[in-house]
Amino acid sequence: MKQLLPAAENIAKCKVLSEGRLNISEALAQLAERNDEHIRIENMPSKTLEVKWAEVHSPRIKMDFADGLVANRLYSKNFQFVGEFLVEGSSVLAKDWQNKFADTVTETIASNTPPSYAEIFSTQSEDGYILYEKFETTKGFNCTWLLEFLIATQACIESNEYLIASINEQAYIIELQANNGPYRAVERYVFNLDFTAMTWEHHTYIIA
Repeated sequence: MKQLLPAAENIAKCKVLSEGRLNISEALAQLAERNDEHIRIENMPSKTLEVKWAEVHSPRIKMDFADGLVANRLYSKNFQFVGEFLVEGSSVLAKDWQNKFADTVTETIASNTPPSYAEIFSTQSEDGYILYEKFETTKGFNCTWLLEFLIATQACIESNEYLIASINEQAYIIELQANNGPYRAVERYVFNLDFTAMTWEHHTYIIA
C-alpha cells in the first residue's frame, strides 16, 4: 500500500510535464478579497511563502478494495503536483518539527527523538484507524489540491471545497476540506512560526 500512495517520494518518480513557481502569499491575499464562505483567511503568512512545483503524469491506480477510503481527492487526478516550499527564497525544511506524528498507532517509540516523518496519510472511522502511513520526505510535498484551489478557485468552490488559513500558538496552518458522500477529506500544511520547517497531512474520515 505504501508504494501506491501519492506521497512526494512516489510521484516525484513520474514523468515531469511542466514546472513553475507560485507565490502563495499573493494567492492567499487575493482569496482574502473574495466574499465566500468556502474561503476563510484568518491570518496571512508573516513572511513571503512560495512553492516551486513540478507537474507529473501520474496515471490513477485502480484499487477497488480501497475506493474512496484512501486519499481519493488525490487519486481522482491523472496528474499530480510535487512542490518544494520556499520562504523568502529559501527552502522550508520537511521535518516533523513538533514530533506530533510519532506513531503511537502501530508501534511504540522508545526514544525521545522519533524519526522525522513529515508526510502522513490516514483513514479513520469512528472505531479508529483503518490506514496510517508516514513518510520521511526529502522531495517536497504533494501540493496538487492546494495548487488547484489557489489557481482554479471557482471550480473547487463549486465542488463544495474549503480553504482555511490560520495561526495558533505553535503553527501557521493552511487547511483544505471536502466532503464526498460518506467521506470527508482534510489536508493540512503545518508550518512552524518562523517558517523554517513544515509537515503535511492528508486524512480521510468516514462520516457515515
